[in-house]
Amino acid sequence: MVKVKLVTSNAKPEDPPVAEFETKIPSLGPLEVRNLEASAPTKLRVYELPDWQFLRAQFEITSPAP
Repeated sequence: MVKVKLVTSNAKPEDPPVAEFETKIPSLGPLEVRNLEASAPTKLRVYELPDWQFLRAQFEITSPAP
């Protein structure tokens, strides 16, 4: 499992993320790439969402423990 946080490019550490969700990643081999889809709930309205070029993803591996 991976926990993903979407934050703005100019976000401070104490700012809440735009969206946060967990997803399961299939096993990957060396240099392998796979597409992934997940729902990202947010409290923002659609017109309040930043453009994609101002978003950054932060990943945290939650299982299996590294």
